[in-house]
Amino acid sequence: MLSLEIVRDSARLREIVPEWEALTEKVDTVTPFQLPEWQMTWWTHFGSGTLHVMAFRDNEAIVGIVPCFLHQWNGRRQLTIIGSGISDYLEPVIQADHIEAVLQRLRIHLLAEKEWDVCDWQDLHGGTPLARLESAELKVERFADTICTEARLTGTFEEFWIWRGKDLRRNQRRY
Repeated sequence: MLSLEIVRDSARLREIVPEWEALTEKVDTVTPFQLPEWQMTWWTHFGSGTLHVMAFRDNEAIVGIVPCFLHQWNGRRQLTIIGSGISDYLEPVIQADHIEAVLQRLRIHLLAEKEWDVCDWQDLHGGTPLARLESAELKVERFADTICTEARLTGTFEEFWIWRGKDLRRNQRRY
């Protein structure tokens, strides 16, 4: 079974950023909104309540991270994913070969903890593995959400860049 570290303060979160960055390099589907730089920036400017970042480890290496925080909302104690509200697709970052183990350990944690009344996890991809957390003890409700637009970029960066305006290319060189 995986070990689980709960990160509750910003200093410790900054300490694990290099490991988090290394994890994002191993996951093909990571978006900019799942990167530690975005998550830390969001937390600094919009965060409230208490950090509750779940780092799942296999032999000391982080193989999954679910960055959340605890706060009060509409009279409920709520566990929310960092970045909610202004980010696209905030999937937890999990190595593909550890998804089931992370979900199993996460389910145990969610059922054991009594710090919150609800997990309000917004801005998830339609195929999120978190939907598989549902069990007899753990109810999962899904609500329609705004669909995030995806644009696949093809070709090389040089091919992409040549089609940008000359002013943009000039400014990039200048700065």
